[in-house]
Amino acid sequence: MSALNVPASCMVLTSGVEPIEYVKYEAEEEGVPMMLVPGDTKTTMNDLNTIQARATFNHARKLSTFVELVDSHVDVDSIIGALGV
Repeated sequence: MSALNVPASCMVLTSGVEPIEYVKYEAEEEGVPMMLVPGDTKTTMNDLNTIQARATFNHARKLSTFVELVDSHVDVDSIIGALGV
């Protein structure tokens, strides 16, 4: 639940484990979407860290759309701060 005590664009829940109803309720109250992924935390973080290197852009419009989506839906500064980078 401490994840909801800081500004967050999204909660990534790992290991495919559904959160308890209280966590779902609090996330909804705070307007924080949740993403449930099958991988463990370490694997998921590695996947997120390499997503840009793996993404292919065959059209310039895809890049601009990707940038717009990241800018509007991802709090990069919070992620960087949380990682201590």
